[in-house]
Amino acid sequence: MAVKRDAVVELADALQMDFALPAVPSSAASKLFWFVRPTGWTMFDKHAFNALFDKRSENRRQDLKDFYDVLIEMEFSQLGETVSMLAASDGISLNGDRVLDKLLMLRGSAKVIRETRFGDDLRRICRDYLESANNSALAAVASRLEDVLSVKLLRTLGH
Repeated sequence: MAVKRDAVVELADALQMDFALPAVPSSAASKLFWFVRPTGWTMFDKHAFNALFDKRSENRRQDLKDFYDVLIEMEFSQLGETVSMLAASDGISLNGDRVLDKLLMLRGSAKVIRETRFGDDLRRICRDYLESANNSALAAVASRLEDVLSVKLLRTLGH
């Protein structure tokens, strides 16, 4: 994660210089990496950040460092692999990193505003998907993942 954090800073700086922009936010660079290299990754955005921290510093680069340092401490990459493997054992292909990313984003959006359209819509979509006819295996995986995630992720999030 530290290498990825540094890569985000380098990419933001390079984009700023190459395109003569006044600034390129680290969050924008992290989102580009999120699409280009999805494995073992989560984006640095306000929702994910707010899942882990109560307030931001005045220094966005410090926020970026703090964010990825927490992901290292919680063994985000290994936890993502565990999520993927548990799902695969039931024949379900999931990108565990994306599952964790969505959990961070939901938690962060819920912390900032009690009811957000972003969080409410995403929760509805997930509920509808799980309740559809052919997803009993996914529901079983979700139940098993709850145990695994409660140990590392939810403890980090302060549950």
